[in-house]
Amino acid sequence: MSTKITGVRALLDELAATDVSLEGGLIASLGEASHTADLVLHAEGCLLLPGIVDCHGDAFERHIMPRPGVAFDIDLALRDADRALLASGITTAFHGVTWSWEPGLRSAENARRLVERIATLKPELGADTRFHMRHETFNLDAEEEIASWLAEAARKAGVPTMSHDDMSPGMRRQHRALGIAIAEFPINEATAREAASAGEAIVFGAPNVLRGGSHTGCPAAEEMVRQGLCTILASDYYYPALALAPFLLAESGAASFATAWTLVSENPAAVLGLTDRGRITPGLRADLVIVRPAPTPRVVATIAGGRLVHLADPSLLGW
Repeated sequence: MSTKITGVRALLDELAATDVSLEGGLIASLGEASHTADLVLHAEGCLLLPGIVDCHGDAFERHIMPRPGVAFDIDLALRDADRALLASGITTAFHGVTWSWEPGLRSAENARRLVERIATLKPELGADTRFHMRHETFNLDAEEEIASWLAEAARKAGVPTMSHDDMSPGMRRQHRALGIAIAEFPINEATAREAASAGEAIVFGAPNVLRGGSHTGCPAAEEMVRQGLCTILASDYYYPALALAPFLLAESGAASFATAWTLVSENPAAVLGLTDRGRITPGLRADLVIVRPAPTPRVVATIAGGRLVHLADPSLLGW
């Protein structure tokens, strides 16, 4: 299927007026295309942005268990979470599945079930949905099982690993010695600087940007971006934050809009080895978000793998 998007300002190196053509799930060309398309989206006044890559999100847990002790079928929850992801412009999602010693939502049994159901449902989900295992280091009873089917395979395959809540520069160095090269949610500026000194990716939460600071007393993400100590933003527990945070960072002067959007697209894609996405470049996967920027930025359409998977404004169809 071919698609043409007209009238947009697309985020290339900077925002630029252009038409974009898609073909076979890929970005085919930029600029006016002479050929007809199966689908034309008339996006005058909108921005066309690379699809969001969410390296860490656990908001899907609220779809499984919206209230304590009230659980729903996992397949139903994953399908519902997929719609929430797409409405937030997230085209690649790593579900942060916690394998803990706790019973219930974060139990070993539930983690095994999620591994199996994510793999089974993946072809029908709009977002490219992947599994991000969160192993609690004090969950000693699970180490042998987890190492046998994930950790060793990840090491051999070069799958990126992250440390969570590094508490000090020394702890960051310890994790680096283990081959863990991504610092996720360092809890103070000194630890973030330690990661930056080694050229490591540093992840903070997009909700932190929206709320004006951390709810746990960790560094303010906006200030970390301003100082060059944040290279990736993650949804953490709130999907809509990812599409809004770059606009707020640009508005506050913490970063240019082009730089701010790389925190949710190009940077996480590159760090996670997903070199086929994250930018609007011919030949790359057609993962795109159409945003109407005023009066408040709003995702009006999401395209994943060249397919229109979310549409919130029928006027894009010329209606």
